[in-house]
Amino acid sequence: MPIDTMISGPMLDPFRNMLKECEEKQLSGPKFDDMKTHLNRMKEIANQQSDLNEFNAQLMKEDLFSKFSMAYSAVLADAAKPANSGDTSNYDDAALLKTTVDAYKDSVQRIKDGLAAALKEAAKDNKADDTTIEVAALFKDEALIKPIEDVIKLGESGISLPEFLRILIEKGLDKAMEGSVVTREGYVYLLNWSKADMRCPYDIKMREEILQKFDELASKAAFGVPDSLEMTLDEDTLEHKYHTAIAKWNACKDLWDDILSYIDTWITSYCNYAPLILPWKMAADPKTAVIRTQDTYPGYIKVKLARFEEYFGLHFEDIFKLKSFINEVKAYRIEWSKERIVFLKNKVFPHCRPFNHPPKEVITEAEKMHNEKREINPELHRCIERPMAYYNSQFGDGRYQERFGTVEPNDSKAAPWVL
Repeated sequence: MPIDTMISGPMLDPFRNMLKECEEKQLSGPKFDDMKTHLNRMKEIANQQSDLNEFNAQLMKEDLFSKFSMAYSAVLADAAKPANSGDTSNYDDAALLKTTVDAYKDSVQRIKDGLAAALKEAAKDNKADDTTIEVAALFKDEALIKPIEDVIKLGESGISLPEFLRILIEKGLDKAMEGSVVTREGYVYLLNWSKADMRCPYDIKMREEILQKFDELASKAAFGVPDSLEMTLDEDTLEHKYHTAIAKWNACKDLWDDILSYIDTWITSYCNYAPLILPWKMAADPKTAVIRTQDTYPGYIKVKLARFEEYFGLHFEDIFKLKSFINEVKAYRIEWSKERIVFLKNKVFPHCRPFNHPPKEVITEAEKMHNEKREINPELHRCIERPMAYYNSQFGDGRYQERFGTVEPNDSKAAPWVL
């Protein structure tokens, strides 16, 4: 599901307005085309992502804010240059240098105006909908403006145009304006978010290698700015390298989670309270729905286990040894308590096969576990601790809670997980 336009709109509208302004002024050229390309990419990411953090991370990773702003600045700079009529007698070096510096000054103001417009669009009365803090942090206006201001200062130092251009190239000031600092921060953000969210180790390793590659190319570059094309190709290579491993990890995790969930639902359907809880209470006839679950779920589980073996060469007992299972436990993302998992594994699963039903003593134990509130992981609320801490480190203390709220501890009486 795409990002809600109520969220993505305030972040992208300033860039739409900048593009519209250039269109109204009938500006064109390669840099104008770059503006359209970068904005279209922002829209594409908004349609691909359903999570705001993933959306922000991808924008930072691809450095789209700064790329758009630099292209916009270049378009305005080109527009500010005097048309060449073939008669250059009216323009000397000083006039051309002043025109160039003025264009850079205009670029700085446009960046500031763009941030102000973005903040205005992002402001909402409801704190949960207000994204001004995120926009201000992601826009990185200071990192974009500082190199341009250094160029302006050089241009106003009293030197000639040829000397200005020579120093610009020799000191790499033109490269500094490409925003490599902003690009590196995007890679760091993605790596740290992957660690905070305790994603699969292949995802973390991939992001570590991408950052290492950026630093390696930067160390070899004349002015510490990696060649953007070379970096893009290397990044694509690393993403391709880890794509299969990441997909396999996630697919395996989703499948064993489904298997456990189906087994838990199957035994719950035999409990005396089943017709009174979800999902059965939503049915037109809850009791009939309960019976349907009892009759059909063992078949579903058998099919899923067959896929588990076919795709990954694994059996039911292997689930609890998997690194993905252990990682989910450490991340507090396992929904069930340890004793519930042990119960499902040792007492429920052996009876879970087509045309079979669990014995009375197993059903009684399941009901007792429910009544004594020992089914759920008592530390499930801790799953957001690391993501919340990192989000707040980027956007301000308490910001995560303002935007997304908190997960309150449940009333489970089960013991915490111990591996």
